Amino acid sequence: TRDGAIEIVVERPKQLTLRGTVVDLEGNPVPLCSVRLGKSSSRSNNMQVMEATAMAPGMMVPGGSANTVNGVFSLRVTGDGPWKVTAAGAKDRNGRPLNLKSTTIDVRDPGPEIRLQIDKGEMLTGIVVGPDQEPVEGATVMANGSSHRTKADGLFAIPGVSGKVTLSIGAPKGFVRPAQIKTEAGQDVRVELEAGLEIGGRVRMPGDATISNGRVSLSWPASPGTPAGRTHTTLKPDGTFLAQGIPPRVKVAMTVSVWQTGGSVAPLQVKDVEPGTLDLDLQMEAGASIAGTIYKADGTPKKGGYLQAMPAGGGGGGQGGTQVGNDGTFEIKGLKPGRYKLMTWGSDGQTDLGEVTAPAEGVELRAAAKATIKGTLVGDDLQGFMVRAVKESDTEGKSP
Repeated sequence: TRDGAIEIVVERPKQLTLRGTVVDLEGNPVPLCSVRLGKSSSRSNNMQVMEATAMAPGMMVPGGSANTVNGVFSLRVTGDGPWKVTAAGAKDRNGRPLNLKSTTIDVRDPGPEIRLQIDKGEMLTGIVVGPDQEPVEGATVMANGSSHRTKADGLFAIPGVSGKVTLSIGAPKGFVRPAQIKTEAGQDVRVELEAGLEIGGRVRMPGDATISNGRVSLSWPASPGTPAGRTHTTLKPDGTFLAQGIPPRVKVAMTVSVWQTGGSVAPLQVKDVEPGTLDLDLQMEAGASIAGTIYKADGTPKKGGYLQAMPAGGGGGGQGGTQVGNDGTFEIKGLKPGRYKLMTWGSDGQTDLGEVTAPAEGVELRAAAKATIKGTLVGDDLQGFMVRAVKESDTEGKSP
């Protein structure tokens, strides 16, 4: 329908508010913990929930919207039960972890109030050492919603765990982040970190220009005993760089980006770099540009908005973008030669402008006329609904 009117009748799903209190075995309110809602496995998993946090009086809920005071929680849900309510990550009024384990209960009837009692947990202790078996400082050990940062002695203690536990380790600079460790509550764990290797070299600019703003991004896939990872390092003014903590036995992909030249230098991609390589000599190349003017369907310049160039067909070559001037003119720099799909974003939404091969100057792009669908939502309490229009050709053969 072009400029037509429609009527959409909306039936809002049932909304409930689940209220309750999180307490310990003695019945004392738990000052601070996370309360999560999940759908019972016996029902479909299509319920929308809002996460709340049980807090001590006067403490704020970061990013939350629940009314919480001294262990009392309030969560708004849409749909029918039963629900699984989980309390985890118990802490005292000062935010220190308590030795109380994660607890989950099934709720079939919300009733006037839910009482969720958390049992005492066990401690998981251990030490983080390096290849020389010396303690490692600054490693982050995470489990059961709690984390511990090791000091000079390398020791850690995670309270409130039970049963099987998965440890995630954040390695400090110079060490390789290991794969997750499977263990059990009550165990004393020894974590041995592997020393990382380095990758370094120099990046040369066209004309040996000085670099004032550049970065080298590195990534690698998972390998036996090592998870996939990524890191980055900045380029010095003379173009030298050194990235540390790279796992052995992986192939590293690198992307070099330099921005201070107004985007006129194309990103450089390097594949299959061996960890331990310190003599890379990388030459940046001047990038291609696409410049021209964007016109509306009536022939007048399209003012403002953001224009983005994406590699046509989803291939490599990087992407770029720029703000469109009030006279409709634009210039996207720093592209690799090739074909790009252009699209704009503005107050009138997204507009596809076709494909252009870089480099190109004097390009004239014309935005197609847009149709308008007007209508009214009919129902009770319709505040907050969003109406989205999708072309049938865009959804054919896909799930709605």
